[in-house]
Amino acid sequence: MVLNCTENGKRKQKWLATGLPEKGNKRKAEQMLHEKLAALEHAAPSDNAADILFTEYIRYWLTLVEQRVDAVTMQSYRAITERHILPWFSNYGLTLAAVNRKSIQAFLDEKGRCGRLDGKGGLSPKSIRELKNIINQVLNEAIREELLTVNPCSLLRLPPKARPHCGTAQHIAARSSTGAAIPYYQNRYYLRSAAQ
Repeated sequence: MVLNCTENGKRKQKWLATGLPEKGNKRKAEQMLHEKLAALEHAAPSDNAADILFTEYIRYWLTLVEQRVDAVTMQSYRAITERHILPWFSNYGLTLAAVNRKSIQAFLDEKGRCGRLDGKGGLSPKSIRELKNIINQVLNEAIREELLTVNPCSLLRLPPKARPHCGTAQHIAARSSTGAAIPYYQNRYYLRSAAQ
């Protein structure tokens, strides 16, 4: 088992023996990993982390990241945090130290069910991943500043990615004969298979 930790502001890999035979024990090893991460998650974070609201730390992170990314990316980060992340976490008043895997998973699950701002259902898997990535970056910054010891974003359950449906050459030919618009990737596939 390998754990990624930080010591004195530097990332370290910590190898732990499981004592299990190599084959047929994937689930047991994953369970041991979950238990170890849960124990580290409840380890005493910095005293400052218990005093800082998670929403305030997100705002602080936005000021830091503004210097490292371009204007379009920054605009996207601000829109996502102000529309989705800050309102949800401010309702619960969680501190940086109190944010754990369960609270983040509850946030992502709720946004997947009913996260659209127009009230017509949940966010797409891509949007859920964007939310998770921003929270992950915020918590990684907290680790760099030695406020947290472990990032609770590991082992989150995310919805599967939506895959484009290419179809067979016959399916694409049938769609093109009906006048339906063919996405560029399907059209290239059709041209490639027709040339063979």
